[in-house]
This record gives sequence, C-alpha cells and structure tokens, in this order.
Amino acid sequence: CAVITKNDAYMFTDGRYFLQAAEQMDSNWTLMKQGLPDVPTWQDFLHKNLPNNSRIGIDPQLILAADAKTIKEQLGSKSSQLVSIPTNLVDLVWASKRPSRPENSVFHLPVEYAGRSSEDKIAGIRKEIKEKYKEAEALVVNMLDEVAWLFNLRGSDIAYNPVFFAYAVITHAKSTLYIRPSQLSSSNVEELLKTSHLPPDVEIRPYDSIFEDLKKLSAELKPQGKKILISNKASLAVEDALLSGAGQEKDGGVVQVVRSPVTDAKAIKNEVEVEGFRQCHLRDGAAL
Repeated sequence: CAVITKNDAYMFTDGRYFLQAAEQMDSNWTLMKQGLPDVPTWQDFLHKNLPNNSRIGIDPQLILAADAKTIKEQLGSKSSQLVSIPTNLVDLVWASKRPSRPENSVFHLPVEYAGRSSEDKIAGIRKEIKEKYKEAEALVVNMLDEVAWLFNLRGSDIAYNPVFFAYAVITHAKSTLYIRPSQLSSSNVEELLKTSHLPPDVEIRPYDSIFEDLKKLSAELKPQGKKILISNKASLAVEDALLSGAGQEKDGGVVQVVRSPVTDAKAIKNEVEVEGFRQCHLRDGAAL
C-alpha cells in the first residue's frame, strides 16, 4: 500500500518484497517494512503520523467497507476524515500507459461438473435470505469466486484462477449479472441465457453500471423499509453507492452487513463436487 502526502511518499510492504522494493523504488519513496519493530501498518500510520484535521483520499473500490469503518473511527479522534474519491489518481497519472484490464471469454460449467444448476443455487440463496433476513429484499454479490459459483460460469481474468470480473445482485424477483459484454459468447440475451444455461430471470447488465444501479436500488427500497445485504467482504464503493442512493452519509438502516450466504452455500460440497476433488487429486498425484 502507498501513502502519498504533499511532501512525502511511503510504500508499505511485508518481508516478501523488502529486497524488490528497495531495488526498484527511487529516492522519492520511503520504504516502510511492515512487521519490523516500530514500523506501523499503513492504517495506523494514518492516525498516528498524519496531522490533525487531515482529509485522506482513498479509492473506495480498493478497501473493504469494514476496514474503512475502523479507519474512520480511528481518524475521528484527530478530527481527520477518510474521503472516497471518484477517480483513482494513480490511474489519471498512468493514463493510456496503463495495461488494459483482462476481458477474457466466460464459459458455462455444466451441471455434470457443478452438481447443481444455477437456478437451484439462486433459489437456495433466496430461501436463506427470506428465512434469516426477513426485511431484506436484495443481496449484493461482489466476491468473484462467489459470482462464478452462483451462475456456474468460469473465466480466466486472473491468472491461475477460474474467475472473471463481475458483480451480481439477487432480489426475490430477479437476478442481475454485471459483466462486460465482450466477455460473453453472444450479445443476444436470449441466446446467451440458453447457451450459458442461466435461469430465465437473469438480467445481463454492463459491468460499469453496477454503482449507478445500486444507487437506484437503494433509493427504491428505502421508502419501503427494505434492507440490502452486503458481504463483510464488500468494498467501500459498494456501501457508498447504496448509502448515496438512500440519501445517507452513514448507514441508517438500508444497508445490512452480513456474512455472505453464498460463502456458506459454496462451502457445502455436493457429491459431484466431492468426486471432482478425488479425480483432481488423482491427476495431481500422477503429475507429481
């Protein structure tokens, strides 16, 4: 993590990168070797080393809402603030030289390997929401592995991980998958739902429309007294969008942070998945 002030720049990293950072950073940077005595974490640095009444900008997509809440509470004692900025300043400096984000094709994982259809999984999540969170109308799914599992889709946007960049919102009436159109096998929604074996109530929306849609969703549900569930692994950007749509700076009831029900459902392996593990270990053992 990097902390940049008006006069200094600090790079916080752990022992895995001490040598690399020292070799590759120039004299503009101060290397903060986390884990060594008297070296604070970057979170502690903000409230222990920066002056009172500081306004500290942060990209809300790069920090958990739960972590941001802790930092805000720590900064409060010094009358300082953590401020979400709409555009990452590093991206502005990087400009056109920044490598583009991967947009690799997404493919369907057949039920013969998944063990359960996407429709069955989504129905199970809706049932749990209805039973455990009676005032909740929607769940925001932001973890990439959870989106992939829920819709029985796989990708390769991150090396050595079968995931793709996406969000999902599950309500009692429909499911919305937010993904870049270039990653889909077809721009025709009906054909896509058929070839990817997605439930008929799934709506495909552009990836970049997620935050505006969250604002609209919270604005719609707040007057009804309904709640929107977000995972304890959700980003500050997700929480900010929901609170903004509800016309709130702090959570006034529209957002409820919970352990993701998708996490627990995904952890319970069905017979097909267990057998898949066995076969995988056999192949892995033969390779070794």
